[in-house]
This record gives sequence, structure tokens and C-alpha cells, in this order.
Amino acid sequence: MGISTNSIEEAKGFIEKEIGSSSFEQLTKKNRELWNEELNLIRVKGGTEKQRQLFYTTLHRTRSLRMGNVRDTYRCAYPLQSLIKPEDNNQAIRNFIKRYEETGWLPSSGAMIGHHSTPTIVDAYFRGVRDYDIEKAYEGMKKNHLEATMIPWKDEMYITELEQCYFDNGFYPALPVRKEFNPDAPVGKYEQLPYQSRRLPEPGVEEWVKEVDSWHRRQSVSVTLEHAYDDWCLAQLAKELGKEEDYQLFMKRAHNYQNLFKPEIGLMAPKSADGQWIEPFDPIFSGSFAGEGYFAEGNSWIYTWHVQHDVQGLINLMGGREKFVEKLDSLFTVSHDGVDKLQFLAQMPDMTGLMGMFCQGNEPAFHIPYLYNYAGQPWKTQQKLRLIMDLWYDTNPHGLSGDEDGGSMSSWYVFSSMGLYPQCPERPIYDIGSPMFEEVTINVGNGKTFVIEAKDVSAKNKYIQSATLNGKSWEKTYIYHSDVAAGGKLVF
Repeated sequence: MGISTNSIEEAKGFIEKEIGSSSFEQLTKKNRELWNEELNLIRVKGGTEKQRQLFYTTLHRTRSLRMGNVRDTYRCAYPLQSLIKPEDNNQAIRNFIKRYEETGWLPSSGAMIGHHSTPTIVDAYFRGVRDYDIEKAYEGMKKNHLEATMIPWKDEMYITELEQCYFDNGFYPALPVRKEFNPDAPVGKYEQLPYQSRRLPEPGVEEWVKEVDSWHRRQSVSVTLEHAYDDWCLAQLAKELGKEEDYQLFMKRAHNYQNLFKPEIGLMAPKSADGQWIEPFDPIFSGSFAGEGYFAEGNSWIYTWHVQHDVQGLINLMGGREKFVEKLDSLFTVSHDGVDKLQFLAQMPDMTGLMGMFCQGNEPAFHIPYLYNYAGQPWKTQQKLRLIMDLWYDTNPHGLSGDEDGGSMSSWYVFSSMGLYPQCPERPIYDIGSPMFEEVTINVGNGKTFVIEAKDVSAKNKYIQSATLNGKSWEKTYIYHSDVAAGGKLVF
């Protein structure tokens, strides 16, 4: 079968070029060889048969899907590609730049939130993947950050009062609360929907910004946090390229997450444009369907941790390491407070793969288990990761606990089962988790390999006692990308 959006002749040409006179058996053999070559980019030894099946299934999925939009793939799918197939990321970024030259805009979120072509490009650049015009890419990224809308499910080409509030006041505004708000009376078009059992009805006034999608709404807290992270990424590149004025601007905006941290609850919460906290506010249930009045497919318990770029800053806001860990522990145990599971999922359908309020089934949660590393308790990162991998990944049709999103969920498993993860894309390091296999060999190109050996690893022996890198003691909870890319051996 040949497919073309242009003509029948072109579709036939694709068949001739790609298949020619080959038989089905010949094509099968050729593709088997191609996939074995692809999957041999990472070789694993040890583990159970099921774990090996899962590893190669997830590696196959993330490589066959070849990403897609940059909404969630920036988190770990693109960083994985930078490690094992950097030429593919070079091509992807060249395509981004080509789109910018043709349309005047780099890809944004693919109809969700964030200018996430920025962390995709900047992460690749700082990992040494640089076969493209970085100045042209920077030009496009800066234009997106200064001139493109942040409204969820809308891309590019205009600024509204909502973006201006982010620029001027440091947060994206939620709808203000109606003066006549009655918390016992669901109102408006949402009252007939099946999730009216939610704990709080929508308190906001009717939307007046015409560009806001009537279904997906403002998602104000998530928009603030995701753009603050994107701004931080662009600031790092601005500094690298000697653009000091831009660096200062975007670094200031990188701290915008601080404006929505509400000390009284120790979590992120929405504000209206006048700077007032939205009340009433429930960090589990507020935001109506999918939480999208304030969040993207989730709630405050998930998005509070969306500060990949400044974990120490979040620790400080929470009052220090002890309180940070206490809150992080609570994430994995707090329940939906007497509401039936089906009622909860009817309101929050994307919060799947639940452990407390932690949801492995949606990508904004991916980095959260690794945050214990930053508070001096890496054994909790190791324990949580093993539990998540055992509980929420399988080889049957229920093998993924949420949307794959272009290989995002699969790439998380590939990384985490090897014992590494890019908690903060753009920062060229990998956080250390808990490796599942006795030995992993990564082909890093140029005839080099990086080996991860886990001595005596098992389901019980999941806690790392010590490590060496190329024979020297290694005591950090992360490893530099440059050490991996250079080839060598990490022994746990």
C-alpha cells in the first residue's frame, strides 16, 4: 500500500521505491533485520523473561512511534533518542526550523500547553546534538515565548490579556469566582455531565476571552508551571549563546512558579488576574472536568511538583527537606477522600495508574519519584520506581496505564529499567534510579558503548549501596551525559 497526500502517481512511486519487486517474505526478513539492528542499540542481560520482554517492547514502541508532537515527548522520548540515535533528533530539529522558516513559528505543544519545542531543542543542544542552525532555532524559540499564545489547545499568532498577565504579573490567571457562588449548586453547561458528583462545582464566572477553548478552558496553574520551565530552558541557551539581556528576562520568568505556591496548603493553587487566590479550592477536585479550569488533565497534587528546573527552590518553599519529603510521601498515600473510584475517574479520566494521587498514567508525573534524590533520600526513589515498574507495566493489553503519547510512556520504562532518567531535560545529566538488569550495554555511537552493571540485583536487592564510574568511586545521585556518551562503565 502506498499513501500520498498529493497524487495517485506519487503513492505508486512510493511503492516502487520502497518495495519494488520484493516478495512479502523478503520484506519480512528485511524488516526483522532492521528491527534487530535497532533494538540492539541497547542490550540487556538478567532480569526475568517478562522484564526483558517489557524492555524490548517499550524500546520498540518509542522507536517506532518516533515521537510526534513535543507536548510530553520532551520529557524522556527525545532525550532517549539523543542518547541512542542523535541523528534522528538532528533531523527532527531541522524539521522544526524548516517549519519556522515556512510559517513563522516553531512547533508549540501540539494543541496542549507549553512551548515545548524549546526544551526539546535545548536539551539536544546541551547533550551535544548540534547539526542544525542554533541561531535560527533560538530566533524561533524566542518568538514563541514572546509572541505566541499560551491558551491550551491553541497555537501561535496572537497575545491576549491572559499572556499579558503572565508577562506582567508572573502567573497565568484563572477565572475569578462569581460573587453569587453557591458551593452546593453545580451550574452552567457542566451540570448535566456525569461527573457532577465532584466535590466542588465550577466557581468561575463565564469565560470572556473568546480565544479560550470552551471545553479545555484556561488550565491556569499548569500553564504557568510549564511555561516557567520552558522559560528556564531558553534562559540557559541564551546564556550559552551570550545573550545576556535575554538570559535575565527568561530567568526572571523561570521563577514564576513561586507565585502560585500557597503556603497554607503547601501546594500550587490558582489566582485570578487581580492576584487573589481562588476560593473555595480543593487540591484534588477543583477545576471541574479533568481539572482543566486550573490544571492539564490532573490536579494540584500532581502539578505542584512540576518544577523540574528548580527542585531546591520548591524545597525552600515547602520549608526544607524534611517537610518536602513529608509532602512527597503524602502524594503516594492521599486518597480521593470517600469518593468512589469511578466517580473520581469520571472527573479525572487522565489520572490513571494511581498510587495515592500519583498517576503514572499521565506524563506530568514521570519525574516525581526521582525528586527524593534531591532531598537526600535516594532509597525512596529506588523503592517507588521498582513498585511503579512492577505495578503499572505489563506485557498484556493492559500493559500501559495511560496514553502512550508518542512513545513517552514507553521511553520512561526504557530509561527507568536501566537505572537512569533525565529528570530535567536541558540539564545534561541522568538521575540514578534502581536498575532492573544485571547488565545493560548502550551503543552510544562512534564504536563506543556504555555499560551499566548491577551486581547482585534482584527484586529484593533494589537499593544501591555503592557505585563506581570507570573504576572510581561515584557518590552522586546522577551521572553526566558526557560520561555516558564517552563510553565507559558504571557499576552498582
